[in-house]
Amino acid sequence: MGREQANAGKAIIGVLWDVGGVIMDVEPAWGAAAWRRLTGLPELSFSEVVLSPPIKLEMELGRIGPDEALARLGATVQRNISMTRFREALGAMLRFRPAVLDAIGRIRPTIRQAIITNICPIHMSLVRDEPALARAMHSWTTSYEVGAMKPDPRPFTVALERLELDPGRVLYFDDRPDNLATAASLGLKTVLVHGESDVLTGLAAHGLLPEVGR
Repeated sequence: MGREQANAGKAIIGVLWDVGGVIMDVEPAWGAAAWRRLTGLPELSFSEVVLSPPIKLEMELGRIGPDEALARLGATVQRNISMTRFREALGAMLRFRPAVLDAIGRIRPTIRQAIITNICPIHMSLVRDEPALARAMHSWTTSYEVGAMKPDPRPFTVALERLELDPGRVLYFDDRPDNLATAASLGLKTVLVHGESDVLTGLAAHGLLPEVGR
């Protein structure tokens, strides 16, 4: 009997969450507006410099930390930018989805939940500081910690080891089909997310929020 057949009909007992596009909305324009307000620099420089691979991607892969990223940023724009303003501008591009946070809180008592995300340390500090997530999450797996980004299977392997559950009984939410394909190949059940309603529908479809849609 194959793994998929063996897990058929088994109840979901774990939920693995992506962050951007699932738990949070991500909009670089919000960060760019904050960047201009905080630094006086053009909004375009936010996407061209702050979000450029030598800075944000290197942080997400754990190759540099926020201090090194800020030093590179300052050298590029030829201006001293404080860490506080750097963090505030980056943080401004993220906003939590209230309905998803509410759902996470409601399923917390019976379902083991965890985060797996491609993210930089600055953004992750905002995620960890959210009380609803701090209460609910069993574990956290980040790209900068693992040194690899989804859809690479390595972050999934680490996340599943920490979750300590059969992959076939774990539901995974992500907004990227390539990440979902890797998850499915490892045996997880998956939900493609375009908005808050997809999260709620996915949870309800697996009996995790039976009151939704009644």
